[in-house]
Amino acid sequence: MIHLLVPGLLGPFPRFAEAGEAPRLPALETLMARSERGPGGGSVAEVAFELFGVDAEPAATAALCHAADGGEAEASRVLLHAHPVHLRPDHDRLLAFDFHDRPIRAEEAAAFVEAFNRHFAEDGLELLAPQPGRWYLAVEHLPRVRFHPLSDILGRNIDLFLPEGEEARTWRALLNEVQMLFHGLPVNAEREARGLWPINGLWFSGAGRLPPVPGGRIGSIEWNEADPRPPTAATPATASLAGASADSPSPHAAATSTAPSPHAEGAGRGQAEGPTPTLPVSGEGEGSSTTSDTPLNPSPACGGGREGAGSSPVYGGGWEGETHALFTGLLHSAQARGPDRLLLDLAPGRAVLDGDFAAWCQALRRFDERLARLLGEPLMLHDAAGQTWRWRPAMRRRFWRRPKRIVPAAH
Repeated sequence: MIHLLVPGLLGPFPRFAEAGEAPRLPALETLMARSERGPGGGSVAEVAFELFGVDAEPAATAALCHAADGGEAEASRVLLHAHPVHLRPDHDRLLAFDFHDRPIRAEEAAAFVEAFNRHFAEDGLELLAPQPGRWYLAVEHLPRVRFHPLSDILGRNIDLFLPEGEEARTWRALLNEVQMLFHGLPVNAEREARGLWPINGLWFSGAGRLPPVPGGRIGSIEWNEADPRPPTAATPATASLAGASADSPSPHAAATSTAPSPHAEGAGRGQAEGPTPTLPVSGEGEGSSTTSDTPLNPSPACGGGREGAGSSPVYGGGWEGETHALFTGLLHSAQARGPDRLLLDLAPGRAVLDGDFAAWCQALRRFDERLARLLGEPLMLHDAAGQTWRWRPAMRRRFWRRPKRIVPAAH
C-alpha cells in the first residue's frame, strides 16, 4: 500500500472566485470520483500518529522532532517547538512569517539561545537549537494551555491564535518578553544590516513528552518539497536527493495589508481578520526509498528527495522543517516497520500558506503527473483535513462515476 499525504490538496483559498479556475487534473479527478472516500486525520500530526500507531495527543510533536534533529531522547522531558518567527506590524495587528526559505546561521541561532537562556535562567526554561532553523523549549512541567501550530499563524494576525487555557496569561507574557529581549540583541542588528529579517519572536506549540512509537505500517518515506530549486553550497555533498534544494524565497504575502510584505507581493493570508479554515498541523523525489537509522544532517537549504541508506533529508526550518522532522522522528523511533510506503508532498500546502493560487495549481499539476504513474497500485490518499480516498486499480473500471474538476475549498 502506498500512502499519499498531501496537505493543502483542496485548499482552502480566500476569494476563490477571483483566483481563477483550477487546472484539469486527470489522475486526481479519476481517483476522487472512483475511489472509496472516508474520514481521516484532521491535521498532519493526526495522520502521522495514526500511521505509526502512536497513542498520544497529536499536538505533542516537539519531542519527536527534537529526537529527529539529534537531540537527547528523554521520555520524561517536556519539550515545545519554539519556532523563530519574524513579526511584522500592520496597523493594529501583528503578522507572523517563518524562515522556511531564509536560512538562519548556526552562530546566529547560538546567539539567540545564549541570550534566551541567560535571561530566563531562573524560570526553569531552556531554549535548544539542535539545528539552526529548528528550535525547542524545554520546560519543567506540561503547560496547561492550548497552543496553535505554526501553520495556523503564518501571514496572519497572531492575536487570534494566542495560547488559551489555565496558564494562558503566563505564556502570553512569555511571548511578549521574548519579543522585547530579541528586539535589542546585536545579532538582530547584524541581520538587518545584511538586509535580512530580524528574528523578533518565538512561536510555541507541540508541547509534550516523547511518546512510544509502535510503528508496523510504514517502512519508508519519500517526499516532494515545495518550490524545488538548484542545489546550493549549503547542501551537504553526501546527501542523496532526487530533487533540488532551495535557499531563495518564495512568496508569503498579505493581500490587503498596507505594510510591505516580508516575502513578496501577491495574495497571501495576511488579510485574515478572523478564524478561517487553515492548513492543519504541526519538490520532486522519485523512486523506491530505503531508510536510515543514522541521525539527520539537515541543511539550511530545502530540497526534495527521499530518505535513503547512508543519506539524510535536506530541509530547513518553518512548517516544512517541522513536518519532515516529525515523520523522520516517527520512522526512526518506530519499534517495527511495515511494508507500506509514505509519499509526502508539501508543495500544495506551502502554496496555501502563501495564498499563492498559481503555485498551488503548479504543485497539483506536478502531483497529478506523479499520481498517474501510481494508479496501478493500491493507494490511500490523505488530505490532512479530515478526508481519505482509498484506491484499488480495479476501480478504474467504475466508468459510471464520471470525473469532475477539482474545486478547492474557499474561506
